[in-house]
Amino acid sequence: MINERETLCPYCHAALTKWETPPYSVAEGSGWETEYLLVCANNDCAFYRESRGRMREYYDREVAYRYMLNPDTGEAGSIIAI
Repeated sequence: MINERETLCPYCHAALTKWETPPYSVAEGSGWETEYLLVCANNDCAFYRESRGRMREYYDREVAYRYMLNPDTGEAGSIIAI
């Protein structure tokens, strides 16, 4: 179980937003194994703002990513944001 402090983005301290995961089956290998993720939706977040440049520089891709947290496992990471 995550605590209230963990529901804030560690980069900008904005409250994380609940995002429903797609209805893919975990058995298909593409599921998130949770009903929702907690995602930073702050467009001014440095993690998000700087991600587009990193993706362009390292992967030659015009995409960005946002901070995310799996509320069931506590695992943090990033999720692509087009």
